[in-house]
Amino acid sequence: MHKQYPGKVLSILLTSAIALTACTSGGSTDLKQTAPGGAAMPATSGKEGWIVDKETELTVFMQEHPSFPVKSFADSAFLKYILDKTGIKLNIMSVPDGDAYKQKLNLILNSNDLPDIIWNSNNDANINSLGEKGAFLAYDDYLSKLPDIKNTLDQYPDIRKTIAANNNKLYIMPRILFDTMTELFIFRKDILEQEKLEAPKTFDELEKVLLTLKQKYPDKIPWINRSGSEHLMNRLANSWNTGYETATGGFYLNTTTKKYVYGPTEDGFKQMVVWLKKMFDEGLLDKEYALRTTPQWEQAFANEQPLFTIDFISRIQTLNDQYLGKKSNARVVAIAPPKGPTGASGIEGRSPVLANAGIAVSKSSKNPEAAFKFINWIYGAGRDIARYGIEGQTYTKNSDGTISVAAQMQSKSNPTGKDLIKDFGWVYYLNKFEFPLEHEKPLNPNDNKDENLYMYSRKVMEDAKGIVQWDPTLSFDDEQNKVLRSKGTAVTDYFKQNIDKFIMGARPIGEWDAFVKELQSRGLSDLDKVYNDAYQAYLKK
Repeated sequence: MHKQYPGKVLSILLTSAIALTACTSGGSTDLKQTAPGGAAMPATSGKEGWIVDKETELTVFMQEHPSFPVKSFADSAFLKYILDKTGIKLNIMSVPDGDAYKQKLNLILNSNDLPDIIWNSNNDANINSLGEKGAFLAYDDYLSKLPDIKNTLDQYPDIRKTIAANNNKLYIMPRILFDTMTELFIFRKDILEQEKLEAPKTFDELEKVLLTLKQKYPDKIPWINRSGSEHLMNRLANSWNTGYETATGGFYLNTTTKKYVYGPTEDGFKQMVVWLKKMFDEGLLDKEYALRTTPQWEQAFANEQPLFTIDFISRIQTLNDQYLGKKSNARVVAIAPPKGPTGASGIEGRSPVLANAGIAVSKSSKNPEAAFKFINWIYGAGRDIARYGIEGQTYTKNSDGTISVAAQMQSKSNPTGKDLIKDFGWVYYLNKFEFPLEHEKPLNPNDNKDENLYMYSRKVMEDAKGIVQWDPTLSFDDEQNKVLRSKGTAVTDYFKQNIDKFIMGARPIGEWDAFVKELQSRGLSDLDKVYNDAYQAYLKK
């Protein structure tokens, strides 16, 4: 098998943000809280707990999530609360996610007027390159005054290996993910039970089950997909003893050879495409699999059309909440990853170190020490505030160290309650820790009743050892980036232009070997060298 399984997947029941908790939890939600490294998180109160000697304003350039608009300091009780707790007044320059943020960030980075803090690095390689040239300050030079960041670096040694610049200095602190489980195989539970069908254990059984259901439910979509064919390749490849990483243009780390290889050149990849073509020809794989957008995918599920998909674990909760809300009998649940032709199975997890989403302090900062201390506060004493808002209003700390979301907040049991963003001005991206979805109360993971299908699905994946070890995040120097931009783009574009032709039958599978040669002629050997050189550099960090 080309991947190794990590240890048991972390199942820490913490929320990614109170906004999510409020939408999915009712009443009180209890969460154990410790600082990075296991130390108890210190409380601060008023000016006695300030992290600076006097009120200090910091200008922060930050992405704005479309669902979570950023309010000005004057209109945000949350930002005023942070000032009261730390002495730091945040002047946030927010720009919408996506191309607008990338364009504005590039303009700022090319100017001589950088803000104190870039809160969403977006392109770590670019920030690191500028850091090496002096535009950003290194955390290393301030670590003696940043105990919580130091604890975080000790707890997650992969941060430096993943995020550090080529000079091994750390110019960026990343977002931390406590949950490495990402996607899973999702089936309509109610229909499997109604038809007395067992969850398929192999891909051959999956085909048979979907054929049976297609005949019984001709108006349904047996297998729905979104985000194009690369989404399918990435999720299925491990089961055919190959790989396809979208972030590295199809190259993946083969853990047997300890080298990066280009998945489509392997025979297992070809066999996977042959199987997908069969599923498409039989009308099982969604005819719109290559073009269906996320909103279209969501609408199809709202209409209860799909029977099977591969998607994020959070969909288990959101879809079932939707069905329960409209008193529908439809339910979705995870099944163990089916085994491929040689017995391999599983979906790659995600690294706890989220690249291209970190914090950098510019050399232009008028008070760099205050900037670093505030970031340290976010990774330590401020973690609860960054996640939950205002203590005593949006959440409370219990005597046993747990957190309870305030009853006045919007939830399933209190749909007209207060909204964390609208009513308090909470800032989504200020939270640098992302946690799994939480529930109303502790639930038994062996129980597959309606209200517990999310936790039950987690246990299905864990018991099946369905989470495959993720590839490391590599960094590249300027020359390597030039190769990736030119030849990497050429290879990826040509792959995308042809892969759907093979699956849909527009190009015969007999031409696959010629297709591989066509890809090789576009610079695969040069790309192979770039990825393997970068991997060796990663190992030496």
